Amino acid sequence: MSDRRQSDRRKTYLGGTIVFNSDGSTINCLVRNLSASGAMIELDWLSHPPAKFYFETGKRAYWANTAWRTAREAGLLFADGSVSVPELVPIEWVRRLNRSKAERQQLLRQVQDLRSA
Repeated sequence: MSDRRQSDRRKTYLGGTIVFNSDGSTINCLVRNLSASGAMIELDWLSHPPAKFYFETGKRAYWANTAWRTAREAGLLFADGSVSVPELVPIEWVRRLNRSKAERQQLLRQVQDLRSA
């Protein structure tokens, strides 16, 4: 069986969180290994991560996709992992950005409502 990873992985035992629905939903997980381009996580068997989300561990966040899934594990591929090492971003920045995007959408809806009145 060939190893298709694009970067070396390190074994870990870290807590992680999958965050989606504009910070409204989270899934806790255990990070079993981590590399510059992805991770393998352990999940509760009832948890099903979405196809795209951001993943945080410690004070870092990565935009990620689910690459594969079994009953208790999932492989994550970090965005742009196939091109270069993804930029690590503090999780608070990601949360602030998502809040700003939601506020912007709300303001745009209010402007449209005022224009149509």
